Amino acid sequence: MTITPPAAHETFGFYDYYIKKFAADTDLVTALTTIHNDTLALLNPLSNEALNYRYAEGKWSIKEVLQHLIDSERSFCFRAMRFSRNELSVIPGYDVHTFVTSSLADTRTKEDLLQEWELLRNATLLQFKTLHPSVLELSGPARDTQLSVRSIGFLIAGHEMHHINVIKEKYLVQTA
Repeated sequence: MTITPPAAHETFGFYDYYIKKFAADTDLVTALTTIHNDTLALLNPLSNEALNYRYAEGKWSIKEVLQHLIDSERSFCFRAMRFSRNELSVIPGYDVHTFVTSSLADTRTKEDLLQEWELLRNATLLQFKTLHPSVLELSGPARDTQLSVRSIGFLIAGHEMHHINVIKEKYLVQTA
């Protein structure tokens, strides 16, 4: 089954920035796989020292960005599961800065973080691959908007793409 980006009625608001990064004919599984492989190719050669780099005081390290991607993907997948099961009660958001600070990501090894993310991405891919087409447009509340199950998948991919672009632009030019 090919899962293409959401129609306009499936998403609006804060998350559009991430979701609208994909052409209308993009397949979700391909997008998630491609961006993940590109990210791994970018991060694998980096040393632990490079992954602990912060481009300015108060900014996250690359390890913390990676932990943020892991935490966010877990949260988004949970919402997608709930919406696909017609559970539409409001789930409070979380403070990403508190999560990052409390994660102690900089104490983790690169290998540990990447292994966790690889396992999580495989679970995410399986979750979306096995959805019945009839649930893709089901939606529920997220932040100040409504999101469909399908839009959450593209949100995950676009969110990763955004943060990896930030790493390329603000971190890697300094550590090269």
